[in-house]
Amino acid sequence: MNSIRSLLAGLAVVVVSAASAQEVRLDKAPSFQPGDKVTYKLTGSGERKVVGKDQALLQQEKRTRRDAVIQEVLAVDESGRVQALRMTIVSAERSISSTVPKEGAFERKVAVRNVLAELKRKGLIFEVDPSTIASSEMKELTASQVALIKDMLGEVEFYGHREVDGLLLPTKPVAAGEKWQAPAPALAGWTRHSISARKTGSTAERAAFQFEALQGPIASVRGTVYLKAPLGPVQASPLLELAANIDTASGLWITDSSYIAIAEKVEDVELIMEARNTGLTSLQRGGGSPSSAPPGLVKLGWPQPGPDANSYQNPPAGISLNLPADYKQAQSDGQEGPLVQFVSPKGLSVAVTIAELPFPMDMPEVVDGSLAGLKGAIKGYALSAQKKVEIPGGVPAHLLVGQAEEGRITVYTLLALDDLRVVSVSGSVPAGNAEQATQIQKVLQSLRVFAPREAPATAPASSPAPR
Repeated sequence: MNSIRSLLAGLAVVVVSAASAQEVRLDKAPSFQPGDKVTYKLTGSGERKVVGKDQALLQQEKRTRRDAVIQEVLAVDESGRVQALRMTIVSAERSISSTVPKEGAFERKVAVRNVLAELKRKGLIFEVDPSTIASSEMKELTASQVALIKDMLGEVEFYGHREVDGLLLPTKPVAAGEKWQAPAPALAGWTRHSISARKTGSTAERAAFQFEALQGPIASVRGTVYLKAPLGPVQASPLLELAANIDTASGLWITDSSYIAIAEKVEDVELIMEARNTGLTSLQRGGGSPSSAPPGLVKLGWPQPGPDANSYQNPPAGISLNLPADYKQAQSDGQEGPLVQFVSPKGLSVAVTIAELPFPMDMPEVVDGSLAGLKGAIKGYALSAQKKVEIPGGVPAHLLVGQAEEGRITVYTLLALDDLRVVSVSGSVPAGNAEQATQIQKVLQSLRVFAPREAPATAPASSPAPR
């Protein structure tokens, strides 16, 4: 009898030990040192459709992406948490195409190779120092390439430790098969720190996950984040599916994938969007000190723009402009026209318009389209000069100088191309008036273009505050 009891007790110990062995931490933070290199390869595809009555396909747009990057650790804190890194875009390619409607069909591709920059920690993500953007292969960048690099380097996760999505993981050991709901503080943190959530204005309402299996040290995790996001006049409810294979011994996410889907009725049509991304991560340990930057680098970056002291601020439109104190904002008549217009007591005016491009373009195409518009709107307009200009934030810009009214008027037009947005600022002065010409050009080149955001409650977006 005693022997049987002993046997049963032994078996119980074995069972308990086996169960305990299955409990692992999914949120382990890896420790790094300078010189460690993380390679990340990503492939993705997406589709956007607009469906009308009787399921008629009105619009269709497809996108693909393929990225290969290396992140090298430059600095860590005492716990081995990365504080600075050098990111090299080994290769990146984006494509966008449309076949519906037939008359608006297009196909565009943009690619960059061997572009690097240095980034520093800001919260749970890393922010680029744009002055460090350089390449050993590319000598200059087109506007579409600038947009691609900004998208990849503006805000970055360290792929060796996915801290943002890691907020949704349990903070205690769990066993294979276990399910959990992310608590409210974790959802709030994810919403606040997630790059994609901030870009789309999404909010995480709920998140449900499962620890599916454990094979050796590799844990498979899968779950769904239930989102709310603005979509035109409606509030959409996208579903974000996340999956990862996590090395529980090191904390490294070996693979990750995401799938997001939206299907919403907007007025008389249905908007359907979906996107899928798959990533693969590998780690090469370094020797405790970072490698030197490659030789022969060509600087492609720009300085940080610094504080914005422009007198006219319009955060929802993503623009600001500095105007003389005597320029007053003209009242809109409610009809189609510029976004905003200012006039001076001397009869001079400055007008700002914003147009959305259907697909990525480069500056020569934008200039050609703008010239056609100027010639159609201004009788006798003739281009006399054009040049590339620099505005804060590394936004590609071009200044057009034209003559009108048989040479009596000089028209200045500044074009800024920010991804799919074209911001145009124009003003005219009597020909030969050097002082007014200098003033108008100074106003135009004070333009700042940035990501649209909500206006501060204390400062109405539509009101200038002349200095």
